[in-house]
Amino acid sequence: MGWVPLREALAILLVIDAKEEARFDAAAVRWAGRLALEVRDLELAEFAGAVESLHALPDENAQRSLLALTQRAMRPPGVPRSLAASRRSQQGLRRGLGS
Repeated sequence: MGWVPLREALAILLVIDAKEEARFDAAAVRWAGRLALEVRDLELAEFAGAVESLHALPDENAQRSLLALTQRAMRPPGVPRSLAASRRSQQGLRRGLGS
């Protein structure tokens, strides 16, 4: 599958929460780790709030809070730009936005 942007990983996490609850805790911990690595200048209080929001899922306010944090996520150092750009163009095509 390759690299998945943090925002898309959150969508996958919501599906896991709905369909495979037994896997949710481990997946949520991995997602929180990615959040800590990919969001620049993430403060401890923000991270603690994110963990609380993960615990509160699928609550809509929790989802909004986590989505807001994903807006600050940066492409990790090991991911080539071309892969990140190709992901963005695929997302646009799936949503009917074209190029």
